[in-house]
Amino acid sequence: MRPILSVLSFYLLLFFESVAQQPKITRGPYLQMAYSKKLNEFANTASVTIRWWTNVPTIGRVVYSSEPEFELLGQGSPIVEEASAVTDHKITLTGLKANQQYRYYIGGTVVTQPPSFPVIHETSPDHFFKTPPLPGTKQKVKMWVLGDFGYTNPSPKIPNRQ
Repeated sequence: MRPILSVLSFYLLLFFESVAQQPKITRGPYLQMAYSKKLNEFANTASVTIRWWTNVPTIGRVVYSSEPEFELLGQGSPIVEEASAVTDHKITLTGLKANQQYRYYIGGTVVTQPPSFPVIHETSPDHFFKTPPLPGTKQKVKMWVLGDFGYTNPSPKIPNRQ
């Protein structure tokens, strides 16, 4: 009877540890630093940074595509991952086309022993962005600009610059 209880307690311990390590988004995702530039007469490039926070350290991942159908996202789409596990995630997508709409979803991997499988944090048809047009292009652009929607980290003590 004792070996059965030992095995059962081991599996319960693994179960509770896996439940405790389930990553959840605490802020975001939000976009920053979108830009486009002309490289030469025939080529241009664009970039955007996607940020979010999680409750536990994870290796962040962004899957994106210019496909208009959200359901096709993830089927052969490019994936960008962070190098290490963090709670403040920042992934920059580069090599994008200027003035192009992209859809994305975010996910991550909790660093455990044994390694866990990637988890998709959020998928939504509302997660999309349009890269800016090239500098000098004349067209109407809609923007929503916010300022300092974060807060000062309580440790170490850093004075708030507001």
